[in-house]
Amino acid sequence: MTKTISINDQKTELKSRDHLISILETSLIEDYQEIWIKGHEKSALCVMTNVNKIFLMYLRHEGDSGFRSNNKFGDESKSQEFKLSNGQLDLYPETWLTDKEKIKSALLTYFDSGTMDASVDCIQDN
Repeated sequence: MTKTISINDQKTELKSRDHLISILETSLIEDYQEIWIKGHEKSALCVMTNVNKIFLMYLRHEGDSGFRSNNKFGDESKSQEFKLSNGQLDLYPETWLTDKEKIKSALLTYFDSGTMDASVDCIQDN
């Protein structure tokens, strides 16, 4: 199955793991991004970035409530702003966010196995 990455609605077919790494090295400079990676059956991984945090959502199939990143130490009363590719601004509570350093590992794990990176604490959304 063909694997693709979409960064702010710019879709690219991924030729290899090294191709993904190359894209990430040039694309992760921007602070606010909406990234989708697909290619394992009907699953997908979404990564939203802001200046210093990321929000991850793993969907097993279309219509799935999925899994989202979880931060046990975050403050539920505080939120951070993320910008969707259509320009819409969303606020996500700190309890949904994880460190931005995990973005590359999360995307590469999904590329390799179609699963969520085990280093990211996740919970199933309802």
